[in-house]
Amino acid sequence: MPHPHPADDHLRALHQQGWEAACSLHRHLANGGELAPIATPGVLLEPGETAYGDVAAHYARFYATNVTYNERSGFYFGSPLFVAAGLVGDAVANSTARSRAQAMAQAQWRDFSPAARSSPTAACCCTSRRRTGG
Repeated sequence: MPHPHPADDHLRALHQQGWEAACSLHRHLANGGELAPIATPGVLLEPGETAYGDVAAHYARFYATNVTYNERSGFYFGSPLFVAAGLVGDAVANSTARSRAQAMAQAQWRDFSPAARSSPTAACCCTSRRRTGG
């Protein structure tokens, strides 16, 4: 079983904080509380629309991928001990490269990107600063 990445604990903590904030907001609204309007620079609202939320968020995707790696292969000439040492070195290097490629190919969170979200009265607007391409 793969070891959890240290970032996973951080993401779990952020998820928990977000969940607790959402529950708190739900209780506030369920008890008759209201939202305070906010300014949203850069977001054009229709006449009469009011923005009630502006949240900094992050976007990521969870998927596996194909990974390529290079194998090392040397030509060794000399004493049997020298040739054996070279072949063992190649085998160790290739095993390490293969293991690293397998770990990188596993399903995991990728493509982290900041996103901004504003919530006006009549619509939701979501923008992303994600770059596409390689």
